[in-house]
Amino acid sequence: MIKKIIFLLFLLVPAANAMGVSPSQITLDNIIVGEETVNYFFLISPNGGTYLLTSDCKEIHLPQTVHVKDRTKIDFSVKILEEPSHDLTCSIFIERKKEETKQLTVSNAIQLTVTLKTTEEKNPSLTIYNIESIPVEEGQEPVVLVGLENDGNVVLNPELEFFLLDNKTEQPFGKLRVNERIQKIFKLAPLHEGLHLVSLTIKERELKLEEKILEIMVLPPSASKGKVEIENVSVSPGKITQVEIRVRNDSPVLVNAKALVEFYKEDELVGVGESNETQIFDAENLQVYQKLGNGDYRGEIRVIYNQKRTDVHEINFHVGRKVNITGFMASQLGEGNLVFLGILLIIVLLAILKRNYKKILSFSRKIRGKVFKDGK
Repeated sequence: MIKKIIFLLFLLVPAANAMGVSPSQITLDNIIVGEETVNYFFLISPNGGTYLLTSDCKEIHLPQTVHVKDRTKIDFSVKILEEPSHDLTCSIFIERKKEETKQLTVSNAIQLTVTLKTTEEKNPSLTIYNIESIPVEEGQEPVVLVGLENDGNVVLNPELEFFLLDNKTEQPFGKLRVNERIQKIFKLAPLHEGLHLVSLTIKERELKLEEKILEIMVLPPSASKGKVEIENVSVSPGKITQVEIRVRNDSPVLVNAKALVEFYKEDELVGVGESNETQIFDAENLQVYQKLGNGDYRGEIRVIYNQKRTDVHEINFHVGRKVNITGFMASQLGEGNLVFLGILLIIVLLAILKRNYKKILSFSRKIRGKVFKDGK
């Protein structure tokens, strides 16, 4: 839009070198989606020169620069990849390059309008295949789940309008291709306790596609109190220690929860970590990451939700390798390496035994013969 305004200003400025295009506008009918269409226009410049060409539509492809002498034919191509919900009105901007200073200074400019129409009769249509609201507590943002299916023959970019009393909230849904089904979550402004009726209108530009009425239940702030619990905790020690907390929500409302972990070493607080805030309706896993040195630690874990918190859950863990029955060697080499060294030692002993088998057997016979002789 800004570029169009700039170009209109350029058109109002008298130019020493007059220029023009023929025709003054172009309409392309019966474009087949996915196929390339070629067209042209004439650029007229009595004094000639170099011109820069751009377009505000990605469907139009044309050369970036052209050298014009008197009347020059300019070819361009059009390719529409997806069926639009409406005819496309595009612009081709033509700027004269100022040759004297070698700069891209516009000394003359013109705009050519190109209208693109496809062959198919446009039938924008969609269906709401799912809509539901999840109960929340007073002071929380109501959550609405909306599932849309594009059952028309054009790409849609629908907009959702939620009406409650005199308040209207508009939220874009995003691109929805033909035959595509997508489900998304939308948040509304907090409501007071009670049952609320909300009107939902789905539009594509000015075209109204669908309407629904839904109920939103807002419960008192105490609805979730004491009903969110830490179900399980697991620790993965390392340079960056991960604490995974399994949280269960047995309340009738959606809660916004995050885990908070305090790390203690010899009863001294050495770090505090917290997870991302997550919406929980049934159960979810929350992760907390913390950089810790070697040693024994105690973790105190809480989950904060809807301005409330759970009881403290404690867990003890160790970071780094522990000395086991193999002592210092295990600490330095690790248990896996000790097993490998043991196997290697057995292989070496077997090789020595095989190489010196005859000597060992002869020596064994001598010893046994001497024993028998002495025993007489």
